[in-house]
Amino acid sequence: MLTSTVATLTRGEAWRLDDVSEPYEAGWALEAQLFARGLDDGDQQGKAHVQVSPDGIRWCDEGSTLDLLPGDALSFLRLREFGHFIRLRVDMPEGVERAFLVTIALKG
Repeated sequence: MLTSTVATLTRGEAWRLDDVSEPYEAGWALEAQLFARGLDDGDQQGKAHVQVSPDGIRWCDEGSTLDLLPGDALSFLRLREFGHFIRLRVDMPEGVERAFLVTIALKG
């Protein structure tokens, strides 16, 4: 029998260039899906880069990116073999600030 959970990484916080989400401890999971939906009417889009960490302190880019779409459009990303901790690093255009709801769904 598999275990699963869904958690919120960020809800309504202003995201700017190089901001990061809260980390999530996911070492038990085999796969993850990340979902992002804008909570404002912003017309700018950006990217959120997946970062992984063995200890929740030091981080490196995993290589996957989650599109942060204009308005309230929903985007998602699937991950496998990602290590112990996961978070997102935001890449928005200079001077742009957006609010998102980002959730992570884990199964293992």
